[in-house]
Amino acid sequence: MAKSRVAIAVDSTAYIPPGLVKKYNIHVIPQILNWEGESLLDDVDIKPVAFYERLKTAKEMPTTSQPSAGEFHDFFVNITETADSIVGIFVSDDLSGTLDSARTAAKMMGDFPLEIVDSRTTSMGLGFLVLEAARAAEEGLNHLEVAEAVQALIPKMHVLFVVDTLEFLHRGGRIVGSVSFLA
Repeated sequence: MAKSRVAIAVDSTAYIPPGLVKKYNIHVIPQILNWEGESLLDDVDIKPVAFYERLKTAKEMPTTSQPSAGEFHDFFVNITETADSIVGIFVSDDLSGTLDSARTAAKMMGDFPLEIVDSRTTSMGLGFLVLEAARAAEEGLNHLEVAEAVQALIPKMHVLFVVDTLEFLHRGGRIVGSVSFLA
């Protein structure tokens, strides 16, 4: 298999549809979901539909943890088998420690051309940035140009979300009980 010039890497919080992951050969490292004694790989061991079904009856709220620097290193090394460089675009540093693990692993990669980008967002906001990066790489931009193109888009990206109920934000400690009661 011929090497691609620039590989695009992302974490699973982007939830990019599988068809687009395949089309652009995007490399996805899963986040880890810790739930009632199990460690599940996001979108590998548990899919979003199953997650929400299980959440309805869960006695404990799940927690997440980012991939370790060692897991990121293995992930990056695997990508080097088919790419000359990597642009990794990950969930906001304000939301997760994922970026710290990715940066630590990038240092372990020595001189391999690898750019790490803080998306400053998550979910499909992150996904849209990754898709633009993949298109830029497909057009022949090098890893530095791809990372620069993504950086230019970040200030223009805004993500909004709506929830059916505040129950899970309350149970997960994101809002206090009085706020959930008032809503």
